[in-house]
Amino acid sequence: MLSAARRGPRAETGLWRLAGCVVKGDVAAAFCAAFVVVCVAAGCGFLGTSRQVEKSCIAMDTFIRVRAWGPRAGEAAEAAVAEFGRLDALLNPYDESSEISAVNRAAGIGPVRVSPDTFAVVERALWYANRTGGAFDPTVFPLMEAWNFAGTPRVPSRGDLENALELVDYRDVRLDRGASTIALLKKGMGLDVGGIAKGYATDRASDALRARGVTSALIDAGGNVCAVGAKPAGFLGSAPWKVAVQHPRNPAGTLATIRISGGSVVTSGDYQRYFEAGGYRYHHILDPATGYPSMGFRSVTIIGPASFDCDALSTAVFVMGEEAGFRFLQDLTGFGAVAVRGDGTVITAGTPDAMIDIIPERPDI
Repeated sequence: MLSAARRGPRAETGLWRLAGCVVKGDVAAAFCAAFVVVCVAAGCGFLGTSRQVEKSCIAMDTFIRVRAWGPRAGEAAEAAVAEFGRLDALLNPYDESSEISAVNRAAGIGPVRVSPDTFAVVERALWYANRTGGAFDPTVFPLMEAWNFAGTPRVPSRGDLENALELVDYRDVRLDRGASTIALLKKGMGLDVGGIAKGYATDRASDALRARGVTSALIDAGGNVCAVGAKPAGFLGSAPWKVAVQHPRNPAGTLATIRISGGSVVTSGDYQRYFEAGGYRYHHILDPATGYPSMGFRSVTIIGPASFDCDALSTAVFVMGEEAGFRFLQDLTGFGAVAVRGDGTVITAGTPDAMIDIIPERPDI
């Protein structure tokens, strides 16, 4: 509801104000109804850019939803959704036909030529691995296999963990940009770019939308949300999107909302994929140094210009912990965070308070 200060002049009883005219009674109602029908049919800016088009799919183990507005919104949304399927086929380590699987099978044998997309994802993942001292490490595939998060999860034996840890080291990956090849130096190594792949796919989907003239859209890829511009213009003009941050211990609850007019909001949380055994909660965000789930945070949400980076940063900060993670984030430009500590308290960094409501309101996602 608008406050009294924002309602404008008091409405006159029995009158409709429309485009600077005042019309009375039933004539007013009929005229307004006709005007609304014409505006909707024409995509008139008074009511908004045009009708909403929504497309969805399941890819990267996630339900993907794209909402777009504009003259070519249907075509654009289809193209955006297709990007997730296309990149999933390249980057999924559990798909034997993927390029990442081909690299993993050739570990300790030789380099594998890959597409520009796969090379870009692995190259950026290694950049973050180097900058975080291995807190973000794309060679965690042997650890993920030890915990069997792709199947029925289990707590691995200490021996299994030690064997897996011997194969986790981003410094044993070799890239050849000129030849577009990737090589893993040790037999048994494996890449798992799940901590960054969805972010890359989300950015490529947003590129597909913009290339087809869309200036207002929202991509919801699970924990990855990307806004193309602000909301479509309406009666009150364009407005920022409100993106919900899920409460990590209440699946139906919202911890906060974040307002963005473009850019991305990406969350990594211990509630997204986990199991309980022996009275302990084990989740899929593993610390490459120990082989066990990282325990400092319940969730980390990163706000920034690109999903590619926000995706990697949400995992990196989660693993690095509050002090080192927030210090690392502050060294970068244009990123902020909302994090929930292990004790449930909420902290923020690098983001203007005006963007965040810890007391939740109705979100768009």
